[in-house]
Amino acid sequence: MLNNFKIVLLFPLFLLSVSSAENLIQNDLNNSVYADSIKEPNSRFWGIGAVIGAPASVSLTAGIYLAPVSFRVTGGVWGKGWYGLQGDIAFPLTKSKELIQNVSVIGGLFASKVIDIDPSQPGIQITLYNKQNYIGLAYDVYYASFLMQTGLGFGHGDFSNPQFLFQFGYLFDFIF
Repeated sequence: MLNNFKIVLLFPLFLLSVSSAENLIQNDLNNSVYADSIKEPNSRFWGIGAVIGAPASVSLTAGIYLAPVSFRVTGGVWGKGWYGLQGDIAFPLTKSKELIQNVSVIGGLFASKVIDIDPSQPGIQITLYNKQNYIGLAYDVYYASFLMQTGLGFGHGDFSNPQFLFQFGYLFDFIF
């Protein structure tokens, strides 16, 4: 009986100590260096990184993210056989400390080398480039430094329209 009485008396003290510990941890987080590095919804920052997808399979990307609009350039070269460049102007739909969702106007070009063999002339190879210039719309999500973009591009060149364009990658961000 005495043990049950001790538990009843000590339980409120336990709850009080847990609540105090949570407050101390929250205060430490709010005053930490990490709290200063979290992007505010209206913050401006540079982003530099790499993406997989359009315009050149594996591309480098760099952009500046401002409060009302963002600009980004993505491009890559894989020897003489594959290259591409894309520019984005993005308008935010939602912005929070870790998540930014944009609608982007995109434009770019890509090309790939094709080696063709003429059956009427054995041993002779013909090198051609399939090229495409495009403009279009895309939806991007930037979450905790990860970037994903998907959209459609329309243009002229050797590929059919519309072009499905996709990027996924990681950006290092620098707040200014």
